[in-house]
Amino acid sequence: MSYNATRTIFCFATDRFRLFIHGIDNLEALSPRHGSGVTHWPPSHGPE
Repeated sequence: MSYNATRTIFCFATDRFRLFIHGIDNLEALSPRHGSGVTHWPPSHGPE
């Protein structure tokens, strides 16, 4: 593997990782803080 190819793949991976983390941050921000947060999604319709 050449240095350029390694650097390109590394940059791509870090960009994807950053997007992934950013997406999680957005989910945290969008989820309501009181009672029905991410833990209650998807809503269950049967006896649990």
